[in-house]
Amino acid sequence: MSHLQNKKNDANIIANENKWARVQKGTKVLVQVVKEGLGSKGPTLTAYPKLKSRFWILLTRCDRIGISKKIGGVERTRLKVIAKTLQPPGFGLTVRTVAAGHSLEELQKDLEGLVSTWKSITEHAKSAALAADEGVEGAIPVILHRAMGQTLSVVQDYFNETVEKMVVDSPRTYHEVTSYLQEIAPDLCDRVELYNKRIPLFDEFNIEEEINNMLSKRVPLAKGGSLVIEQTEALVSVDVNGGHGMFGQGTSQEKAILEVNLAAAKQIARELRLRDIGGIIVVDFIDMADESNKRLVYEEAKKAVERDRSMVKVSELSRHGLMEITRKRVRPSVTFMISEPCTCCHATGRVEALETSFSKIEQEISRLLAMMEQRPDPENPKSWPKFILRVDHHMCDYLTSGKRTKLAFLSSSLKVWILLKVARGFTRGAFEVKPFTDEKGHKDQRQVTIPMLRPPKPELTILAER
Repeated sequence: MSHLQNKKNDANIIANENKWARVQKGTKVLVQVVKEGLGSKGPTLTAYPKLKSRFWILLTRCDRIGISKKIGGVERTRLKVIAKTLQPPGFGLTVRTVAAGHSLEELQKDLEGLVSTWKSITEHAKSAALAADEGVEGAIPVILHRAMGQTLSVVQDYFNETVEKMVVDSPRTYHEVTSYLQEIAPDLCDRVELYNKRIPLFDEFNIEEEINNMLSKRVPLAKGGSLVIEQTEALVSVDVNGGHGMFGQGTSQEKAILEVNLAAAKQIARELRLRDIGGIIVVDFIDMADESNKRLVYEEAKKAVERDRSMVKVSELSRHGLMEITRKRVRPSVTFMISEPCTCCHATGRVEALETSFSKIEQEISRLLAMMEQRPDPENPKSWPKFILRVDHHMCDYLTSGKRTKLAFLSSSLKVWILLKVARGFTRGAFEVKPFTDEKGHKDQRQVTIPMLRPPKPELTILAER
């Protein structure tokens, strides 16, 4: 039996080698981007595309069937039978965790959508290849298919029966999400809530503070102590500090160290998910003398990462108190996405991206509007409140560049008038917003009028401090 299996494997290897031996310069190949570029590394491509839906992963150019490792028992057997029944010829299938408990009809409808998408991709590819053969300039390379946007991707992967509600503050996003749910899970539509309070959504649920915490290297622990997270291109290091709360001797000190390490194991798993940290993570726990305590920390870490949808592997603690964690990385971490390299320190540190600072300005103006007793008439621009916005020159360029400026967008969306003032002493990302009350102090300042809104609406003005 072993001899026959080896022959079969050798035959498959030879077949694959023969198939790709024909690929040479100028050969047209359909590929998929599976991992974004990070730092000096370019994006990773594959010639074996996969399409993902709510319940399935459709594997092209293979015929194997896989079931999520988180599904077990009778349900695993049932889903395997369904997968074999519905498997399209020439395709492989992987059943996702969320498919557990769903009917044959739901699974079949979801799979039919995937197969239809793949047919559309191949037809588009054939058309592009034909146009390239006829000498049409720019026919290839061409984007054949894009994954769904971030909002719907979150709904597909995370919004299920275990989630109580999803809150959005945009009518457009609300319509987009509910329309998508009507197709895949109509029973979840009632759990989508449109937020319409005057207090900004991020303030209501304390999201702004969580975002700020994600940019911080130091994370406090509930049991005392803290984590220090350092991200590099090669790996991520996490140092567990006991702080000033590590007192006592012998057994009492060992117990205090164990409590801090257990709390750290839970928090590290949470930080990996929040920051979307991938690759190799090395954790330096506080040294423990008792081997059984090391085992408890290892078990706690394994239990904490079970909630993670990405593939995570945890190794046991070494004799030096080090633990190695590997987590599948498909994109840069959140920290790298919401910040950008600092031009002042030559990329040794990080500053807020201009988009992030712009969002904070918008939140601050919304906060001031919520505190006002008199509500302006949205249809009457003369009643809109006026604010002075002081920013650094980087943010000024960002707000006033382009045909449709960010400043005009901010004014029209919040129904306010904004006087933009460049403050030379401000560092990048710093800003100040206050109601405009005194007009006398601006007579001696150079004013540049920016006609961002057409008459009869007033003009927006930019003031530059001397």
